[in-house]
Amino acid sequence: MRFWCWANAANEESYCSIKAMADFVAEMGKVAVKIDENEESGKIFPPESYMNLEVGKLRGLSWRARHSLKDMFVRMEGAMQS
Repeated sequence: MRFWCWANAANEESYCSIKAMADFVAEMGKVAVKIDENEESGKIFPPESYMNLEVGKLRGLSWRARHSLKDMFVRMEGAMQS
């Protein structure tokens, strides 16, 4: 018998928009982010939305996020360079 469990594991402190993440990564890499917005882009891209990243049940099981957003990108960059 198989048991399936879907859970959202997240670091609530690292939640940000895609633009904020792009700015963060650009700052780490010393590059610029260019956003080309025009009247047509409003028809293509949905409005900004926020996901519920409530992880109280996981914290109740003593789970804690161990890495910040910066730590995760530094680790990913290191893995990509190996």
